[in-house]
Amino acid sequence: MKLSGTALALCFVLVSGCASAPPSLRITQSPDQTLSPPPPDKAQIVFLQPYKPLGGYADTPLYDITADKAELLNVLSSKGKVAVLVTPGRHTFMISGMGVAALQANVEAGKRYYILSRFRAYIGYQLRPIRKGDPSEFSTSNPEFAQWLQDTTFETMSASGQALYSNPATVGKWKADALDKWSRLSTDEAKQLTLNTEDAVLN
Repeated sequence: MKLSGTALALCFVLVSGCASAPPSLRITQSPDQTLSPPPPDKAQIVFLQPYKPLGGYADTPLYDITADKAELLNVLSSKGKVAVLVTPGRHTFMISGMGVAALQANVEAGKRYYILSRFRAYIGYQLRPIRKGDPSEFSTSNPEFAQWLQDTTFETMSASGQALYSNPATVGKWKADALDKWSRLSTDEAKQLTLNTEDAVLN
């Protein structure tokens, strides 16, 4: 089958995009790359996304879907990170990107936690808690953890990102899907995807 010149050009653009994608218009680099200590009345959670496939074309918005909430926290891009402050106690977070996934958390005030956003082929994105001293790859003892911190840049949403990912009907559907998937996890899977108070990296 012969491809037209237009089709060939499109293929070239897509393949080239796998190596280098234009920056998202929904995300801007934060002018301040300093990570302040968590305040005494809030827990600080840093979400890291050190790698995205296909040149990082797809955004991955983050939400707090605790109880009846569906709050857009921020949007991650390739090699991006965001720090959010939350009330101490139990939370449910959701990420959307080629499907949705949830993570449960129980956090304490005045402490810092890390969560990794990772892509899984044919499945989509997943949020994994990074544990302190754990022997797994999702741990502060993993040498790659320091590289993730070094390679990622703090980002913030633009007004267009806020508008695009705040549609109540869409977010509500994503939330229902994420909670349904969570309800069908095994006990061991749920434990793996739960951030615990003792996972704090900074006390």
